[in-house]
Amino acid sequence: MQPAEKFAAEVRTIAASTGIIQAIHAYNQAINDNPSDVAYKNEFIKFLQTLNLRIESNTLKSLMTHCLSDPQTQWKDAGKSWYSLLLNDPSFKPFSKLVKIKKYAAFAEKITEAANATFFSDPYFVYGLGRLVVRDVNFERFLTFLRRYMLETRDFSNIPAHIPYVLARYAHRTEYIFFVSDKEKALLEKLNPVERDQVLMACYRPVRNADAVVNPSPAWSNLAEEQISAAKTIDYAATNVTPLTKIDDATSALVKTMYEKYPYPAWENLIPVNTEIEAAALPQGSRILSAGCGTGKEALELAAAYPHAQVLAIDLSATSLAYAQTKADQLGIKNITFKQADILKISEAGQTFDFIATSGVLHHLRNPLDGWAALVSVLKPKGLMRVALYSARARWAVNDAKAVIAKKGYVRNEDDIRRFRNDARSLLRSKTWKYLENYHDYYYLNEFCDMLFHVQDHEFTPLELAGAMDQLGLQFERFFTCGKVMEAYRKMFKDDPEGKILINWDKFEHKNPDTFRSMLQFWCRKK
Repeated sequence: MQPAEKFAAEVRTIAASTGIIQAIHAYNQAINDNPSDVAYKNEFIKFLQTLNLRIESNTLKSLMTHCLSDPQTQWKDAGKSWYSLLLNDPSFKPFSKLVKIKKYAAFAEKITEAANATFFSDPYFVYGLGRLVVRDVNFERFLTFLRRYMLETRDFSNIPAHIPYVLARYAHRTEYIFFVSDKEKALLEKLNPVERDQVLMACYRPVRNADAVVNPSPAWSNLAEEQISAAKTIDYAATNVTPLTKIDDATSALVKTMYEKYPYPAWENLIPVNTEIEAAALPQGSRILSAGCGTGKEALELAAAYPHAQVLAIDLSATSLAYAQTKADQLGIKNITFKQADILKISEAGQTFDFIATSGVLHHLRNPLDGWAALVSVLKPKGLMRVALYSARARWAVNDAKAVIAKKGYVRNEDDIRRFRNDARSLLRSKTWKYLENYHDYYYLNEFCDMLFHVQDHEFTPLELAGAMDQLGLQFERFFTCGKVMEAYRKMFKDDPEGKILINWDKFEHKNPDTFRSMLQFWCRKK
């Protein structure tokens, strides 16, 4: 173990035995003693991800603010912890009142009354808004109302001047998924080429012209440079994506078009993942295929975790591959090659692989088994494969919502995606809507499109997986599950402690339909 990882294990013991406060103080001491080691900060953030911080602690707030201020820290999944502290800290009481308001007119009145509310300038609030995405519909509504208020009044006397800039960054991270009213659309057309107006515009759409502002401030120049340079880098990378195979299957072509417009997923930081089952299968010089790599997160995790291996990452979408190549360049990862290709034609590449990862991909093919068979054909004998497929049982809420989308005639474009999200609470069963709002994908436009507006989806049960693997000459190894799931499974099936019998998993999932909410993720091996 690395020192920070070993320390984190010790702190979990402290938290279990003496409480969260003592664990926080232990992290505080460790981070102060190792100020240049970001690993301690990242372990602290991982610790926070499991907590609902209904506590008042100046040490905790100070430590979180310190970590948020470090651009190297990995905060993507810690929004819930940041938000829960925001709701429970007395110094943020004006915010906790505003976030409960459900009607815009009432919000506009209250935000006027809350003139110069100190929370707007608190570093904890500012750094969090600048770095996180909070997966909470109330917080999103607060930001949507705040944006609309600034646009309608164009008066920042109640709100510090830096807020539109950090809100623009937040909206950009979510791919501008916030609902836009007709009144807002009309007001956006009337904005002028002055900085106050253009930063408001940047809260609704990405900056594409830095010269839209005359005599810009450093704040505008930084915002424009971030967004324009990132877009130009990806556009340039897309022109350099090289094809490995033809893409002439009709369904593949439709999927390609969708992901060119809505690349998936957006991500920032990389956390290399190394598992025992994969490490054993990947000796020096191994060849890895990431099949359907999208924007490259899983492929780059593999390349970073196994620097001795060579990774080929393929996808239909040149835009997604450009995003992935840009990330690889930023991270300095060299043992990976990105190519545009169709899984169905991968055998044409003339290569074989020791390990293949294909997560959330095969179920978007017209016939998933055709694509799976194509991958098996380039997997070496005894080679390992990691697969993730949609669970038929766990996607009941997604299917409920998709039925409503079809019935009401929503189509796959930004306006309808935003409109459906705005209407969803009144259109869907309460049970369905509450289930969906807890999905990570609910809070990003491209991810939401992938979840509910995809051109092609298939779903599976563990029993269907068993039949498919028999047909393809694959041996099931095990599911990727948390300890609690395995513990429950072993209680139900004492004769299968390693969880290798898929008919048992089918019975288990039938009884526990949310088991594979994040997909049926598993390893299998070529016989």
